[in-house]
Amino acid sequence: MISHGIAAQNRKARFNYTITETIEAGLVLKGAEVKSLRMG
Repeated sequence: MISHGIAAQNRKARFNYTITETIEAGLVLKGAEVKSLRMG
């Protein structure tokens, strides 16, 4: 199952600073990384 949406956000930075530009980034998990994530 693939979930979409924001996984993490730096709320303190948004409060203390004016954010003029945002970007999206992601990673691709393969093999043992996926298994480890599913197992918790």
